[in-house]
Amino acid sequence: MRNAFFYKQMDPMRKSVIVGCFCALALLCFAVFALVPSTAWSGRTVIDQPYDDNEYLYTGTLKAGKFNGYGKIAFANGTRYEGGFFDGRFHGEGVFYGEDWRLEGLFEDGEPVRGVLYGEEEIIFDENSFALAERWKYTGALSPKGQRGKGAFVFEDGATYEGECAEGLAQGRGTYTDSGGHVLYAGVWQAGLYEGEGEYHAPDGSFSYRGNFRGGKFEGEGAVTTREGKVITGTWKRGWRVAE
Repeated sequence: MRNAFFYKQMDPMRKSVIVGCFCALALLCFAVFALVPSTAWSGRTVIDQPYDDNEYLYTGTLKAGKFNGYGKIAFANGTRYEGGFFDGRFHGEGVFYGEDWRLEGLFEDGEPVRGVLYGEEEIIFDENSFALAERWKYTGALSPKGQRGKGAFVFEDGATYEGECAEGLAQGRGTYTDSGGHVLYAGVWQAGLYEGEGEYHAPDGSFSYRGNFRGGKFEGEGAVTTREGKVITGTWKRGWRVAE
């Protein structure tokens, strides 16, 4: 499943750091596991046996009419899973393959709990132009709705994000670092954007800002420090100083 996301962050190098990381939402297809086979076979191996009007094919072992042990399952939408099953659900070590991503990790009761997620996204910069797919890797906590909890992203260009996530978005405290190891933003995130207290460093090193953010822009009390050491304090709104 390929998604496209508009970049609305202040950083021109990557205007929304984590917004391109949500194809893991395709993990919602796990709901299909309510469709366990009704056959009464037990302890046998099924090879390319179709169930439920060919919606998926399962190869593996059965116990008490349900998927148990090691198996492989391919769905009609092109996704597939290889790994452990228990009582008809993903359970144990396994690999789930999407259209342009894959998850290698640990599953419990049909849901991913942690692992390494590899993927790529088509990234739109504005309504008229877009960049080619960007590859990335995520390591950390997972849920059926994507990355959730503490984890780390590594992007194709070497930039990284490390911190908290919710439903595939940067959420909570986290740090975004460029490919050279320089911290561009450290602080609080909300839905993939700078939100709350944090510190931003311009990619070219011309200035830094420490203070409050809203929707990815300077908002509230804060201070800009230029490369020459000049400090500009005041109240900011939508990225502009409105009062000293």
